[in-house]
Amino acid sequence: MNVTGTCQVCGRQIKLKKGKIARHGFNGMAGGMHTMACSGTNFEPYEESNRCLPLQVRGLQRDIELWENWIATKDLRPDRVKDLRKAIKDAQEFIPKLQKRFDDWKPA
Repeated sequence: MNVTGTCQVCGRQIKLKKGKIARHGFNGMAGGMHTMACSGTNFEPYEESNRCLPLQVRGLQRDIELWENWIATKDLRPDRVKDLRKAIKDAQEFIPKLQKRFDDWKPA
């Protein structure tokens, strides 16, 4: 029996492993290994909990501050600055979606 649940972070239906969301959301390969699993991995499915969402929001807020600091203080290549600005924009757009998911949560 394949039991699935909704990932709190990405909102996709994912197989459960021991009642938690299985590793998913890979972002390519680096040195023969998968990179960047979704941060909702190993948390309860959304149907049971929303506790991952505030952690994710705080993490993205810290990342934005860090990336903005890097842009302001480090001698970065223009392409790296462009990548960081895109990451900042993406994170800023994703935070309200996570907050809405948190606010709308009701136990199943």
